[in-house]
Amino acid sequence: MKPTFLDFEQSVAELEEKIEQLRASSSHTVFVIDEYGEMQGMVTLHDVLEAVTGEFSTDHQEDAWAVQRDEGGWLLDGLIPLPELKDLLELKEVPEEDKGRYHTLSGMIMWLLDRLPRTGDIVTWEDWRFEVVDLDGKRIDKVLANRLAKGDEAGH
Repeated sequence: MKPTFLDFEQSVAELEEKIEQLRASSSHTVFVIDEYGEMQGMVTLHDVLEAVTGEFSTDHQEDAWAVQRDEGGWLLDGLIPLPELKDLLELKEVPEEDKGRYHTLSGMIMWLLDRLPRTGDIVTWEDWRFEVVDLDGKRIDKVLANRLAKGDEAGH
């Protein structure tokens, strides 16, 4: 299976040809190369289709990141992306968001802790309390999020 490479300098006609090659090949991945010949990333056929038609979503997509608990809290995957986290919990912002230092709930908690996490660690942000309930090695796997009651001290 021969990989497909795509550089930033290609014309629209060349891009259309690459997309057709990608569609026809057994490989559904393109490696993106910059003007210095360095790999900048990869694009899948799925990515191309989403760019053209809009983001695909399923009814179960949110379920993969978050499960609402009976008491109203959420059991969250540590890898939930920040945009999904903000939408789900109606957060106005997350710390240092404009600097792009992290992209997931796990990264946010580690930034707030300023150290590697341990099971049982608790941080607060806005009116939410986040408790690390499971680790996968050093990575935060599961987090319990509960809205703080009025009068409880919030992180920011």
